[in-house]
Amino acid sequence: MLSGVALATWSLLQQSAPYLWIGLLVAGMIHEFVSSAAIVHYLGRQRFSAVLWAAALGVPLPLCSCAVIPAARSLQRKGASRGATVAFLISTPETGADSIGISYALLDPFLTIIRPGAAFITALLAGCVELLWGDPPEKNSESQGGGDASDQTLVGENADARAPRPLLQRLRNACDYALGELLGELSKVLLLGFLLAGLVSYAVPATWILGHLSASAWAMPLAWLLGIPMYICATASTPLVAVLLAKGLNPGAALVFLLSGPATNTATIAVVHQLLGRRSLLIYLGSITLAAFGFGAAANAFYHAHGPLLVVNPMLATQHAPGLGSSAAALALVLAMLYHLVMR
Repeated sequence: MLSGVALATWSLLQQSAPYLWIGLLVAGMIHEFVSSAAIVHYLGRQRFSAVLWAAALGVPLPLCSCAVIPAARSLQRKGASRGATVAFLISTPETGADSIGISYALLDPFLTIIRPGAAFITALLAGCVELLWGDPPEKNSESQGGGDASDQTLVGENADARAPRPLLQRLRNACDYALGELLGELSKVLLLGFLLAGLVSYAVPATWILGHLSASAWAMPLAWLLGIPMYICATASTPLVAVLLAKGLNPGAALVFLLSGPATNTATIAVVHQLLGRRSLLIYLGSITLAAFGFGAAANAFYHAHGPLLVVNPMLATQHAPGLGSSAAALALVLAMLYHLVMR
């Protein structure tokens, strides 16, 4: 059993490590090149407009549920409000330019269109609920700890703007922040999350999924139960769902899995709890669940009224074994996380 869980965890690391490295680098670039003034202006206010901007910003970004964690953390430190942070954490992993393209290739036009639309609306819903019922702003991270801290941050950035540094130095600073401070902060919860996700992946075989996620009343609840704890990014989930659709999975359950799976996994849940607290985590999971079931029911109603429009190609919907680059990225990620854990 231990070897099976280890292999499953390693497979998940191979799938996710390249995207997580991208997310870390994006976070480093945000930290170094995006001013706190701009983040505070567009995302820092406790208003609907900040949630709207954050949800729209996340839709095209090709970051998975783990890759979005460092990017969202960097935005939060720059001054993004809690509502905007929650919206960004949902819209970014649920869809992206890459997942929209593969959805168009493997799924039908309706699912291709409703998927990013559902991600955007889910992010708006969660962000607005966070604004109304989340913890007050003063309980947020150090980036919103008070006016004096923000003023000092902006003054420091203005000083940096008056004395611009060379581009290579700024790129180095971005990498230092991403691979040092940020990865060190996230290493423990990420490693634990991957181990738990590997256990779930090993314990739930594919034959069981195919046998139980058919066209039945339990399909959507089971798709949700599988999607919440498992790690699977928006792009990687599309071929799997296309195969399941070809084998009889109902469209509503497919959409539930496409919305809940990429936006949640044990690593993301742990980090959201760490960054925003228990109340925000409940809002995060509750909004995703409510929206996923609502859009899933709407999808089933649409197909019931208009007939089977699904056009999927199971031959195209096949998973390819991770290449040497994915294995190298996974090994580097494990070594980096262990380094931070040992050093700390």
